[in-house]
Amino acid sequence: MMYDRPIPGQSLTTEPKNAPYENPPEITNADEAIMHHIDHLNNVDAAEDILDFIETGVDVKTLTEAVMRSAVMQGLHSVDISLAIGPVLHELYVVSLYLQVLILKKALKIKKLKK
Repeated sequence: MMYDRPIPGQSLTTEPKNAPYENPPEITNADEAIMHHIDHLNNVDAAEDILDFIETGVDVKTLTEAVMRSAVMQGLHSVDISLAIGPVLHELYVVSLYLQVLILKKALKIKKLKK
């Protein structure tokens, strides 16, 4: 709903350190963060969700940014780590989608995909 947002200053009236992103992140190493996201990408449900977003018209860059933002909000890693690993994850998503399309083409015996 449109009005389910915090009001300005609301965070100043709640107990500090209640939100996951207000605490130290779980992962502080960029390599570990990449591995976490790769493991998540290998999850069948996550891969299906990614394809669903792509089918609805969400571009890969926006999808990558959303995944990074979500990880920060969950307290998984910091914004700095997101900025460092974002380009790598973007490429992983692109390669993953490309491979899924190739597998689908081979399974359906399609020579050329229609635009």
